[in-house]
Amino acid sequence: MSEQLKQAIENLYEILKRESMNDCIYVELDFSADGYSFSQKIRPHETLKREGISMRNLRGEFIKG
Repeated sequence: MSEQLKQAIENLYEILKRESMNDCIYVELDFSADGYSFSQKIRPHETLKREGISMRNLRGEFIKG
């Protein structure tokens, strides 16, 4: 992998962490010859609380209500 590509991935990661919703725990990005697709997994605080789970968001912060 080239240094330019590594840097682009690092930049994207930092932007995703900074700009993601507070309850976003996972992001998936797929690239192909036809384009790309993006998905994210959201875990609302209420759901986590009901299930007795504590979880961190993409920024590493605990998801709180």
